[in-house]
Amino acid sequence: MEKGVFPPPSLEGYTKSNEWDHDVDKDGIKESHIIKYTNSAGDTILKTSTRGTDWLWLKKTQDYNSNQPDITKGYVIRDSNCDGKFDEKYSLSESFDLPACLK
Repeated sequence: MEKGVFPPPSLEGYTKSNEWDHDVDKDGIKESHIIKYTNSAGDTILKTSTRGTDWLWLKKTQDYNSNQPDITKGYVIRDSNCDGKFDEKYSLSESFDLPACLK
């Protein structure tokens, strides 16, 4: 995990393709809402919010390879304390939790 301030990915060229509710913290309650965006190249962006607070963005290019994770082809940014700033960046092979401020 990398610390800093990371801007959400641009949605230019992407269209909303799906949305659903998800149980991120695995307590049996689907507390988070996920919106999936895709572009013509097959790249994907996910935006996750809980109780109206956006706390996670995920971006993955269509050529992302989970056997050789490359943070330029797939990453997650997370707002760790609900202040509106995405201050953590993870590779797609790393794990992360629902921020404590949203539990």
